[in-house]
Amino acid sequence: MSPKWIVMAMASGCLLGPFGEAAQIDVKDSVASMDTTDEVLVRGTRLRELRAAVVAAEDRFYEQYNALNKVDDYDVECFRDAHTGSRIPQRRCFTKLQREAMSQNGKEVLEMFQQQGAVSEHGPGQDDNPGPAGMTGRGRPPNTDPVMIWLARYDDYRDNMLFLLKMNPGLRRLAQAGEDAKKRYDAEYRRRLKGRLALFE
Repeated sequence: MSPKWIVMAMASGCLLGPFGEAAQIDVKDSVASMDTTDEVLVRGTRLRELRAAVVAAEDRFYEQYNALNKVDDYDVECFRDAHTGSRIPQRRCFTKLQREAMSQNGKEVLEMFQQQGAVSEHGPGQDDNPGPAGMTGRGRPPNTDPVMIWLARYDDYRDNMLFLLKMNPGLRRLAQAGEDAKKRYDAEYRRRLKGRLALFE
């Protein structure tokens, strides 16, 4: 099993790559020996209902994972919001570590623009170096890089997740249930797309 959504590497719309949504860890080897659950065949179910089943499975997995996890920074929370440049809300999952780093980065970016605006209002001084659109460039750039913070801790996060999966059969079963729900959704999605140019729900 390789539940790509399970340890979603916490990617936000503007923070992709290894930072990406709760960290996509391949746990196939970790749960290969677990008892497989009977797959429920779903016929004629609306695609959004299958998607809702995937979300519910994710929520159950993360609820149990957070209860077992002893490292507060690695607790995972999921929510829906719209990526920058998009009006379509998407579900994203982040660790506490990532959420706090992104929040701090946002505050520092805001402070930088406020500092630039304050200098511009008072007029450039002798040491100012005016930039485009009246910006003086005196704002202090952000010190917090969420991507670097996440990358620095990712290996530890991954090892913690795999350890919990190894030591807790119940967590593995929830991971398997989530993967099964995702497979059913993907199968139905492909079936509906077959021979069509677009999918309309």
